[in-house]
Amino acid sequence: SLRWLLDVLTGLGVLHRTLSFVHGEVQPEHIVLGDDGVGRLIPVVRAHWVRGEERAPERLYYLAPEKLLGDKVDIRSDVFSVGVMLWEALAGQRLLEAYEVDDIIARLMGGGIPRPLAPEAEAWTEPLSGIAERAIAVDPARRFASVAEMKAAIESSCSRYLASAPGMAELFENPARRARNHVRDSLPPD
Repeated sequence: SLRWLLDVLTGLGVLHRTLSFVHGEVQPEHIVLGDDGVGRLIPVVRAHWVRGEERAPERLYYLAPEKLLGDKVDIRSDVFSVGVMLWEALAGQRLLEAYEVDDIIARLMGGGIPRPLAPEAEAWTEPLSGIAERAIAVDPARRFASVAEMKAAIESSCSRYLASAPGMAELFENPARRARNHVRDSLPPD
């Protein structure tokens, strides 16, 4: 999960720096894994160009409070979305289960978000709980100022535990490709 989140943060950083584009809709379904093991963010989604479209309730869980309220969004809105995914990866559960914007806003504004607990067997993840907490702060001014800052915090807290892109490619290799490689590898040399 961390490798993919770092890949997403890298992609968002490029969008922010080069296009001054705020994704605003970052969520797990917008991340695809390439054959090279790199997680890639689908940069533009239907909601970016269709105004007033009704969103499925589960898509609301990753939107920053300012986006839900229709206020101005900036790059810290994307920090919030990735922070929700980090929180969920640490806690092993959904952050929000409300189905209405008003319920989600009330939960976020009411301070009812617990600190994600790191699994006891994975004590190295404890610093990530603080990173997730900061990323999902209701007040954008309390979040990381950029995705690059959040990425640096994650990398500095657990760099030696991060999977590599080639490792991810191997772990999630396409079964058909794996079968072809197995057949190829079992053939006698020319």
